[in-house]
Amino acid sequence: MAQAGQTVLSGGVALRQDYDSNIDRTSQNQRSEWLTAVSPTLRLTAKGPDNALVFRYAPSLVYSHRTDLERIDHLLAARVEKEWGERFSTYLSDTFVRAEDPSADDEAATGLALADNRGRNRYLTNNFDVGMQYVYARESFFKLSYQNRILDNDGGDREDFRKNTPGISVFHRFSPQWQAQVDTTFTDGNFDQTDDLTQNTGDFFLYYSQTPTSKLFGHYGVAQTAYDGLQDDYSRQNISLGWIRQQSATLDFKLEGGSVFLNRDNRAAESELYYAMSVNQKTERGEMNLAAAGGVDEQQFNGATDEGVSRYWSLNAAIRQELYKNIHAAAKCSYRTDTYIDQLVEQEKRKLQAEASLSHTFGQWYMVSVKYIYARQGADISTDRYEDNRLLMVFSFNKDFVKW
Repeated sequence: MAQAGQTVLSGGVALRQDYDSNIDRTSQNQRSEWLTAVSPTLRLTAKGPDNALVFRYAPSLVYSHRTDLERIDHLLAARVEKEWGERFSTYLSDTFVRAEDPSADDEAATGLALADNRGRNRYLTNNFDVGMQYVYARESFFKLSYQNRILDNDGGDREDFRKNTPGISVFHRFSPQWQAQVDTTFTDGNFDQTDDLTQNTGDFFLYYSQTPTSKLFGHYGVAQTAYDGLQDDYSRQNISLGWIRQQSATLDFKLEGGSVFLNRDNRAAESELYYAMSVNQKTERGEMNLAAAGGVDEQQFNGATDEGVSRYWSLNAAIRQELYKNIHAAAKCSYRTDTYIDQLVEQEKRKLQAEASLSHTFGQWYMVSVKYIYARQGADISTDRYEDNRLLMVFSFNKDFVKW
């Protein structure tokens, strides 16, 4: 990275107060907790004409007022990007987390979904990604990627796993109006408590550009999942048509609809309606997003249990706005219903989550923020029901130390 145009060494410290009304995500015998955390952060950023490096390390000293115990959490993240000429580029990234709370750091939570109802449990995760892209013609490229996901919990009452996923993607432009994309992945999943699995997926997209601002597309996807144990193997196919529209410089939307066909061993074949829509509106000082979707989902690797295939529908809304200079507000709300069809008796879960936050930056290097999170889950099984209120207050200091 000696050729980087600019390198910046920065750092700071954050003081966080966290209240959680239901740390075990249970409907009975609820336990609440106050936490105080002090988190120093060190960040190195280097950028040049054809390369980039970002490194971040943030340990946290966390004190529980409920147990009077201290612990140290760790976050270590790095990403390297390199362009080898005009056509060829590579990237490599890795994020390591050692913590109890999967939602304490939004930046660390990306890439690996941990079920909210797993409660507080000491764990480590490691997310590794590497890939390359080669542009072989105008607006046409070839990608290779590899992902490795690791979850390791303390104790034997949670699901640990390793997941390896290589993938290939090709995007080809036939003409200014017609483009096509082919994606394929192979997943090898190793679980400690449930059956290991392998999964092959393939997706084909055909795009037709009506105008410079609107595009029609068709999609065909297939996935085959095979378990090493007693769980039923299954295959999924989905066919859909969609429309992407850039209405203006500030407004865009996407519509898609079709069918999902599910075939499982020892069970009758099923078909489900699939639909998805999203609207994104930028304003002078903010942004609003709205999305809805429904169909069939496969929920492996969630850090709690392998609940298998579900029929679902969901709604999501979010808004971010600068109220005044250096004062930002955000809010989002989501609702989702899942009906798990791999169980002996179909079980339903319904989850509502709402968040609101306010932050103020002052004195160039300081920020104070507050966030409130409300979550409620209803379920056919009483032990899966819970309600939770959470409040996070953060005061932080960040400064660039050295530039060269």
